Amino acid sequence: MITEGRNADNSNILDRIDDSLEQEQESWMSIVAKVAVLGFVGLASTKLPQNSEIILTMCGSILTMVLLVLFPVLIFNKVFKHT
Repeated sequence: MITEGRNADNSNILDRIDDSLEQEQESWMSIVAKVAVLGFVGLASTKLPQNSEIILTMCGSILTMVLLVLFPVLIFNKVFKHT
């Protein structure tokens, strides 16, 4: 009695999940973009020097730029958005 209604609800949910999965087909542009990014990462990994000091320096400079430039700008825009 109670389980019959619950099973009907569950089958309805599963049908909706199946319908949503059928609608979410990947476009060829997203596949091309993923392959291009993967190719760029592979090419960059072969061309960059395998010296850990240079890699750490680059990561530190990017992190410093984010902390000193981007965060204050984002916080300023969020605070003064409504004025």
